[in-house]
Amino acid sequence: MRAFFLRLTPFILLLLATLMVAQLVFYAALPVGVPPPPALPLQRLSPPGDQRHPIEEFTLAGAKDQAEMRHRLAATQSLSCGAAASLVYRPDVIVFTAHEILNENGTLRDRALHCAFSVTKTDGDGRTHVEDYPILLDTLDYGPLVEKGADSGDAFLQSVVVDWAVARLARPVTGITPYPLVPQADVARLQEPDQRIVTVSPQTQNWHGKKASLAGSCRTLVRAADTALRFPSLQESDCFSGPGASGGAVLADDGRGGLRYLATMVAVDRPCAEESVVDCVSTSRTLDPDLIARIKGTTGPQDGLEDAAFRTAQAERLAKARAAATDAIARELNAPMKVTDAASGIASRCYAQMQQAFVQGRYDAVEALSKPAIEAFGGLAASLTRPEMALVWRLQGDGFRALKNRQEASVACDLAGLTADPPLSGYIELRLGETSDDESEKREHLIAAYRIGGRTLFERFGDVAEMPDLGGG
Repeated sequence: MRAFFLRLTPFILLLLATLMVAQLVFYAALPVGVPPPPALPLQRLSPPGDQRHPIEEFTLAGAKDQAEMRHRLAATQSLSCGAAASLVYRPDVIVFTAHEILNENGTLRDRALHCAFSVTKTDGDGRTHVEDYPILLDTLDYGPLVEKGADSGDAFLQSVVVDWAVARLARPVTGITPYPLVPQADVARLQEPDQRIVTVSPQTQNWHGKKASLAGSCRTLVRAADTALRFPSLQESDCFSGPGASGGAVLADDGRGGLRYLATMVAVDRPCAEESVVDCVSTSRTLDPDLIARIKGTTGPQDGLEDAAFRTAQAERLAKARAAATDAIARELNAPMKVTDAASGIASRCYAQMQQAFVQGRYDAVEALSKPAIEAFGGLAASLTRPEMALVWRLQGDGFRALKNRQEASVACDLAGLTADPPLSGYIELRLGETSDDESEKREHLIAAYRIGGRTLFERFGDVAEMPDLGGG
């Protein structure tokens, strides 16, 4: 039998050689423009598996003082309104992601109006406590609406680029050193493949170790030339991450333990949340000249002359954006009604029902509305000249929370209002603030109105309300 196989060996070798030559001839004959066979999957630049560790166990190659390096990572903490933020540049400035604070229509979530940078500190006896540093809403700046469902292609890439937020805190954070910013001249180099980076975030949903904030050492990945050209502030890495890491820090590692703030963690590919996954891709939003200017412009008045110039430019930038929002409100108030239902007239019927219920005191006429909600609507009635304005109000704050035991008719009202124009929300918040008898609710609505339209909104449409004191100067 062995002799038989030995006699076959030359024929087998000849056959293999013939197949290899035929394959080479086939690919050489392909016309120009036909893509080659698929390349092998991109190899990890970091060791496989989840490279994260609890911060107190994290070590960084090249750092002479590991304890000091770990202490510096405390500049990344949680937000009371969700996910994470990082203290950067000055001890009163934080950077995070816009999707943590925005509703789907681009307005602020209710919880964002009371958001704080929640810092975990350790007492002398080893016990921990949390100190909250409130965000000054007057300084809050963020990218435009993050498109819902933008989970692939250019829509996803664009959603990452605009997913940033900056704010100043009511007071400087003590006991923590903010991350220095990577100089803009170095950002492009640090986006090249195989650059050493460190990620820092709170515990994520796919973390299976002990409860702790996490840090990991990983590498940047190759970006497609077209992507790098069209989305220069987008970065991909082989860092592990997961739900809950949004707003975390991506730090440039100089190999000697020196860490500078390079990017904000935004998204992670879905497989990272699965068991036994060894390859992940995380997407971050890097610094660029515009974002650096906004960060430096968000500093407190005690900082130097350079920051004063940036603060002036940032104040003008915010004022311009709020004036534009107020102009949009004015256009909406004077525009023809856009919420229509030619077949059944749902919007008009809902508006008529609410008016009739208030005028006649028949609080059961619209089953889903509580008495306080209808009374609040009555206070707004003089200003509500179009059906969709009432429906917008129904979808705002108190109006939405007041819905009880929702019936089909009231659900139809809500659905009819979903197409109402988001710009009106600032006007509605202002009116709700002016008519509220509850001082806490009044302030909350006025703060929301100010965040949308600023001083211009109050000057153009405010009848009795004074602007809320947001502090910070």
